[in-house]
Amino acid sequence: MTQYLMSVWHEEGEVVPSPDEMQVMFKAVDAFNQTVKDAGAWVFAGGLEAPDTATVVRTKGGDVTTTDGPFA
Repeated sequence: MTQYLMSVWHEEGEVVPSPDEMQVMFKAVDAFNQTVKDAGAWVFAGGLEAPDTATVVRTKGGDVTTTDGPFA
């Protein structure tokens, strides 16, 4: 089964769309997702939290470390 991941990236410092602009984009994405579902594909659409809520998980030499903070 072919799988795809679509991600939306916001660069720090770039202008954030207004709430009204975001609603227009959300509706367009919802319409696209419905079209994909109607074609018989499975769609999961979920947002991520802001980078400052992230926990970074790293492995090195069999050891695992976790660090709270931005993923970048």
